Amino acid sequence: MTANSPTPGNTGAAGMLLDQLVEAEKAYRSGEPIMSDDEFDELRDQLAALDSDRADVESFLNSVAGGQELGDVPHPIRMLSLGKVTTDDELTKFIDRVGADTALIVTPKLDGVALAVRYVGGTLDDVITRGNGELGTSVIHNSDLIANLPITLPQPLDIEVRGEVVMTHEDLAVASANRGTPFANRRNPIGPTLNQATKDRTYESPMRFVAFSIAASANDSLVDDFFALADLGFMVVADEPQLAPLTAIFDTAPISAASLRAHIDTIGVVMADVDFDYLLDGAVIAVNNRAMRERLGEGSRIPHWAIAFKFPSETALGVLDRIENAVGKTGAISYTAVLLEPVQLAGTAVERASLHNPAIIRALDVRIGDTVVVTKRNEIIPQIVEVVLSERPADSVPYEDTQICPNCGEPLDFSAARPKCLSPTCSLGSRLASAASRNGFDWDGVGKIALQKAVDAGLVDNLADVFALNAEAWATLEGITDSSTKIVDIIAASLKTTRLDHVLGSLGIRFVNRTFARRLAEHFGSLEAIRAADFDTLLQVDGIGDGRAEAIVADLDALSPVLDRLAELGLEPMPMPEIEVAEGAPFSGHKVLVTGTLPGGMKRDEAKEAVRTLGGDPASSVSAKVTRYVIGESAGQAKVDKVDALVAADPERYLVLTGEEFIALLADS
Repeated sequence: MTANSPTPGNTGAAGMLLDQLVEAEKAYRSGEPIMSDDEFDELRDQLAALDSDRADVESFLNSVAGGQELGDVPHPIRMLSLGKVTTDDELTKFIDRVGADTALIVTPKLDGVALAVRYVGGTLDDVITRGNGELGTSVIHNSDLIANLPITLPQPLDIEVRGEVVMTHEDLAVASANRGTPFANRRNPIGPTLNQATKDRTYESPMRFVAFSIAASANDSLVDDFFALADLGFMVVADEPQLAPLTAIFDTAPISAASLRAHIDTIGVVMADVDFDYLLDGAVIAVNNRAMRERLGEGSRIPHWAIAFKFPSETALGVLDRIENAVGKTGAISYTAVLLEPVQLAGTAVERASLHNPAIIRALDVRIGDTVVVTKRNEIIPQIVEVVLSERPADSVPYEDTQICPNCGEPLDFSAARPKCLSPTCSLGSRLASAASRNGFDWDGVGKIALQKAVDAGLVDNLADVFALNAEAWATLEGITDSSTKIVDIIAASLKTTRLDHVLGSLGIRFVNRTFARRLAEHFGSLEAIRAADFDTLLQVDGIGDGRAEAIVADLDALSPVLDRLAELGLEPMPMPEIEVAEGAPFSGHKVLVTGTLPGGMKRDEAKEAVRTLGGDPASSVSAKVTRYVIGESAGQAKVDKVDALVAADPERYLVLTGEEFIALLADS
């Protein structure tokens, strides 16, 4: 029997809403949801607004998961849900309730299945689902499918660890392949897999456990819980490499909704990236201090000391007409879904949506003619997130990935996640547009469209051809007649005014992004010296390993004719700027890491330049070799914790500055 089971013939608004919600809850737990989270929350709010005095309605609204099958394992400490907020005003109300001087910790909200994991004497004793918050179901018989779940702890503790079971893209692909039919998303396989009897296993779905708290913890704070859990061998939300940058602590009063939202929005951006390994559905904001949490207390269903910020995900249904491929500047093939008819999302007509790479297409089992769910997560990039399998045409066939380049027809290289065309001229239009950008030759007024027209007309085959193109040739292109002389002048001037690292970044050399272009330019000082560098010489450059060195040598060799012609046309890259470092500069001889948001909105590249001005060598991650740290607002908590650990171990060696102190130091110097 199910709690709050639908009653046949249930009448009235409250009864009909209750039936819908109970049915949706059961479908969600079975791994075959029939409505979105947003739709469910909206119906639940409508039911609450009716203020019905029916006992079954009251029971549903006060239960963590009304409609959930009742388990038989009690939770002595209830597993509560979280109150949901979606606006800055609601964030402000929460801050007012807990106090603007109360330290808060923000973590990404994982979209999986919550579990309580119990140990007796340091040995795994039970694994229990949340159920209705008071009673759950033991699923320890399927714990062998869950990675990062220790069987024994390094200490003989009696402890209950709480966390979320999640799946990555790779896990989903394996689960779908094992079942033989695809799952709609990375959440749906988890519940059925956990709840199936061992004897009934017809397939296996790999999963992983991410810990986020200790039940009845005696530690002073959630941060202390994170450290304790990591020491016990758990993967912790604040320390998992992909999730750690999304975790932050706010302990500088007064805390504002604006400061919280700035960090929450970074989580929203990651949510919009379908390549991100973990399925997220918002952010968790919780009081860090245990004593304060106890004072704030709990309600029947939610705690008063934590909330979940949810990004409303507007969705729409569309029919997939085709999947288009294009070649990017690195040669990587992109995959774009084109709908038969545009759909309305976030106030705009959407006809095209991202599919990113073949792994995503396989995991979703997207097929031409499918009815698909399209969303704009965080109102950014339209993407397909689900296939409505019940609407699939009877004659549909699996998508067959293109094997040849859509531009040149050459066979593609499938050695990476995204296939690539290895033809050096194939991605020419995109690469020339990159060369024209501010971080390249800075051809202001010479856009991607003009360059693509030159490529399509057969006027250019490489970067050198662009410099050799005269006004008469440009004038033959549609829409460029009046500006052809100006274009030639702009391009010609850049031969003498472009910095060496910007020239390197414009050549399309594999693995040479802006950072490594600058390192090469600073290390060698001239384009001639870089071209003369062999494999062993390149390995002397900071951060360049075997693979990057091999690619640079090979690509520079392939580019020799282009580089020779550029030299003949008069290319003279400007040297890297001399950074004047005063004697006794504060960062002289030190590697320096700047993390978090700096005052005045100083950008990352500007911060690195500032570090060099102060005599330091910019670093990109925490390590024992980095001896100076600048910690700005909203810095990742895991990163801050690592810095604190280094300082505690050797306070004489390391120095930590706030963003304000860094700016003041720069001004004084």
